[in-house]
Amino acid sequence: MLRILSFTFLGLLLAVVGFYLAYFYITGVNDGKSPLLLIPSLALVAFGIWLLLQAGKSDAMVVTKGKITTTKSNENKEKGGLENVLQKNSAMTADWEKTENQRTQLKLLEASAVAQKSD
Repeated sequence: MLRILSFTFLGLLLAVVGFYLAYFYITGVNDGKSPLLLIPSLALVAFGIWLLLQAGKSDAMVVTKGKITTTKSNENKEKGGLENVLQKNSAMTADWEKTENQRTQLKLLEASAVAQKSD
């Protein structure tokens, strides 16, 4: 975390100093300022931006302490082939039949409730 903060702070500082040197050169062109100020200003800006990019790509913020667990779908993918497709299809069909049975029962309960109300 300290590396990320230091890269970010140093990158911002170098970029600002580089922009200041470029501004200082541009404002003093008529006064005869040396064009050698432009070279370090571009280098400072480039290095500052590079440091900011390195801070952004840092892997120090990624937590890798946890164990990766495999799910049931990952295990089925390892089997592959027709058996996997048939198992998924059978599971979906069983779920659909269960849903249809519950739907039919609810319709029957609703119809009986309406019939009792009318009596």
